[in-house]
Amino acid sequence: MRIAKVLIGAVLLGGGAVYGGPLLNGSFDTTTGGGTGIGAAEGWLDTDTVFTYSRCLTSNCGTAGGTTGPMTGPAWIWFGGDPAAQTAVLQQTGVTLSLSDTAVNFNLWMGNFADPSATLRFGIDGTNLFTVTSANAASYAAYTLVTVGLGVFADGGNHTLRFDYSDGGLGTANFSLDNVALSSTSLAPEPSTLALTGLGLVALGWSRRKR
Repeated sequence: MRIAKVLIGAVLLGGGAVYGGPLLNGSFDTTTGGGTGIGAAEGWLDTDTVFTYSRCLTSNCGTAGGTTGPMTGPAWIWFGGDPAAQTAVLQQTGVTLSLSDTAVNFNLWMGNFADPSATLRFGIDGTNLFTVTSANAASYAAYTLVTVGLGVFADGGNHTLRFDYSDGGLGTANFSLDNVALSSTSLAPEPSTLALTGLGLVALGWSRRKR
């Protein structure tokens, strides 16, 4: 069972500004206000009906009862961890997905899975793209890389990335999440474009030599 945490409210971004830019704090190492101590994940809407927020440090959450700590760094996201019915949301709004971005990657670990109803979903702009339940626990017995293709969402616009966790209070489930990141590929010019560019440079050099 998770150790009760100091209750600090979750804040997405200060000043009421609408964010638009790269994915922030995918390692969850910083908390609201830029520190590294106890608190909700900076840059994320981080809410939990039992523990107020899902971001954990080993110093305040512990690692007992069939769970694990962070994959890297000092912090991670721990969904579940209590036998009471629970829902949690981890959401970042305004993430720019460029034309060269190909996927969202994250590392998932599932420990105690006594509640068969425990479910974690990931989606973009309200479209569900990934679902895992306690029945899949054997596939995530250690931190395991999950890759979710972006498809039509990689359009250069700003989007909402969201994880939703829920269980029915039928026992304790532990889902650990760390290192959310985007993968991308460079937009290389077509071979014909490279060939024309090369011919243009040759012609320019010839022209300069004639002067």
